[in-house]
Amino acid sequence: MYFNIEINNLGRFFNIPCTVADNYLKDTDGDYIKVLVFILSMGNSTLSDDIISEKTGISQSKIKEAVNFWVNKEIIRVTGEEFIGFDIEKAHESKNTGSKKFEDNISRTRSENVAYTPSEIAELVNNSPELKMLFDNVQSILGKLINYTEQKGFIYIYEYYGFDAPSILLLTEYCMGLGKTNIAYIKTVARSFFERDIVTYKDIEKEIIRLNEKKQYENKIAAAFGISTRLTPTQLKYIHSWDNSGISVELASYAYEKCVDSTGKMVMKYIDTVLDNWKKAGINTVEQAKKELKPKEKKSGDSHSYDLNEIDEFQKNFLLKRKNKG
Repeated sequence: MYFNIEINNLGRFFNIPCTVADNYLKDTDGDYIKVLVFILSMGNSTLSDDIISEKTGISQSKIKEAVNFWVNKEIIRVTGEEFIGFDIEKAHESKNTGSKKFEDNISRTRSENVAYTPSEIAELVNNSPELKMLFDNVQSILGKLINYTEQKGFIYIYEYYGFDAPSILLLTEYCMGLGKTNIAYIKTVARSFFERDIVTYKDIEKEIIRLNEKKQYENKIAAAFGISTRLTPTQLKYIHSWDNSGISVELASYAYEKCVDSTGKMVMKYIDTVLDNWKKAGINTVEQAKKELKPKEKKSGDSHSYDLNEIDEFQKNFLLKRKNKG
């Protein structure tokens, strides 16, 4: 049997870390779950075991066991002697880095398939200055009034992924710059960031700068190589490798010229091999490459000349290998 569940708008909501639902509901003592739900409902606050006992009906001794359990699971942190009069804080620390993945604290209070009604959205916006600011500014960025589907999408990003309004606006501006204003695309980008733990405004801004620089590099390489069509996955693989290796557009362009001079066409593998050889030789600029490719002077006492430079040797070997494969 399947259930279509909708959450009534009863007022205040609070966050339950996804890791609790994913990993602890099946086998964890139900009283431990009750204690955690009450603690999380109170936010970061000072509580005592007798207050929790009054609200949950659980004995104080078992409350201490429950608190110890969730502390050990790094869901909460506490301060205070023997947890009496303890200060509850949601865990943000991880075992490996000292910073627990933010996704464990993201609210997933609504399923992706559950939607607010238009009247519920209107009430939410009226009661939330941040949501009102979000909708107003999104409409300004997009240059239009957002419809019901778009409203649901932005609220989904806000509630499900836990992005604050400024971060969502930053994502929207980024997508707008790509010419992608469909809410489905914006949600896809938000999901991509969320799954890589890029959730704070600072981290989102840093990632957008990186992506924009990456796109600019792709466009410059495409222009230098005379590629007017959409870049293929294979082309992108090589281009991203060069970008990650710190190869300048100018040097890649020069390698392209050498490739065309020898083969009469663009061969990405050829260009990549030339660039790799240059990198191994410590060649990082076009000037260095040109100097390296100049004919070497005849050595005194030698009966033969070294007029053939290294790139010529490489070109012959490359073409010979391709011929043999054919």
